[in-house]
Amino acid sequence: MKNLLLVEDDLDFGYQCVKLLLDNNYEVSYSENAEKAKLQILNLKFDVAIIDLMLPPTFGMEGLELFKYVKGKGNDTNVIFITSKDRGTTEIVAEAMKLGATDFLDKHNPLFFDKLLVTLEEIGIRQITEDSIQKVNNYGIREMNEPTMTTILFLAADPTNASRLRLGQELREIQEKLQLAKMRDEFKLEQRMSVRPVDISQAILDEKPKIVHFSGHGTNEGSLCFENEIGKSQFVEPDALASLFELVADHVDCVLLNACYSEIQAKAIANHIKYVIGMNKAIGDKAAISFAIGFYQALGAGKSVEDAYKFGCVQIRLQSIPEHLTPVLIKNS
Repeated sequence: MKNLLLVEDDLDFGYQCVKLLLDNNYEVSYSENAEKAKLQILNLKFDVAIIDLMLPPTFGMEGLELFKYVKGKGNDTNVIFITSKDRGTTEIVAEAMKLGATDFLDKHNPLFFDKLLVTLEEIGIRQITEDSIQKVNNYGIREMNEPTMTTILFLAADPTNASRLRLGQELREIQEKLQLAKMRDEFKLEQRMSVRPVDISQAILDEKPKIVHFSGHGTNEGSLCFENEIGKSQFVEPDALASLFELVADHVDCVLLNACYSEIQAKAIANHIKYVIGMNKAIGDKAAISFAIGFYQALGAGKSVEDAYKFGCVQIRLQSIPEHLTPVLIKNS
């Protein structure tokens, strides 16, 4: 029987790992912090140490320091690092790998537990059976076929000193169309209402959406209207918002600006984002909501962004509204 040391400060996640390892006939020692782990390393010899790279109290470094401690003791223990790739750990992981870490696994990956067992098998401490060989052979296929969730971030602002919009109805229509969609399990809708400029980047960083949908007011100079601390209008210039989307272009694929005169803003954002939809003039509530209905109906049926844009325009026409030429799709080739 092989001895494993698991060092993980998230007790719930650590419990899941311990259960998995025990079910696969490992002898497991568990520690929730580096200091306790150091004592265990002094008293026992482990075949593998599985260490969370983001251990407290030294954010970002405690797991790496523990690894250096293990190596400094002349210990030949294999070390597998676990953490989340979205927490700015690239440089630390690179240093750990250079120092001789065995592997690095993203614990927020839905296939993390499969990956962990495969890694243990690959380094030769897990008995290879016909069943486990089949698991390894099928691993790439399962990962490739794993459904990816598309997060849609709905941002809305309706300042008290501007004409009132039916933003709540637009959100309800989007929710309904996604819930009724054939591919509803592949979409997640997140919302932020009464959005201030400071809220935009926080929401995008928190949710990591593929689609960002803004609903609200726009000016004929191309600025979008958000809210200030007391709920009144605060304008954001096209270049400022475009600079933000430049920083998140790695995961945002589409931006929909359901606001008057937003084509100017859309053109600026399209320098960084593949698909951006804006309005080339003022657009009424009914037309804006109809476009959203057609757009998300099509997305929920598995259509591309370009096709969904066309469905949105057609939905405006189906409602006998003479604004079907107002939405404009800008594609960054």
